[in-house]
Amino acid sequence: MIGAILAVALAAIVAVMIAAGTGSDMSSGPWPMLLLVGYIGLPVVFLMIVTFLVTSARRRRAPRDGER
Repeated sequence: MIGAILAVALAAIVAVMIAAGTGSDMSSGPWPMLLLVGYIGLPVVFLMIVTFLVTSARRRRAPRDGER
């Protein structure tokens, strides 16, 4: 899931960069939505990675059966 969101966000950013380089009108069509996907997707991926790391560390340190 993290990889898919990252791939979509990066593809959106690349598409916007290519469209801006070719001189497309960035105020209409799919470009505003693609900008939003790129701007929101990367921070969401970062938060998901941090959450994954925290939960993994907590599981690893959790007491097992027979231990304190």
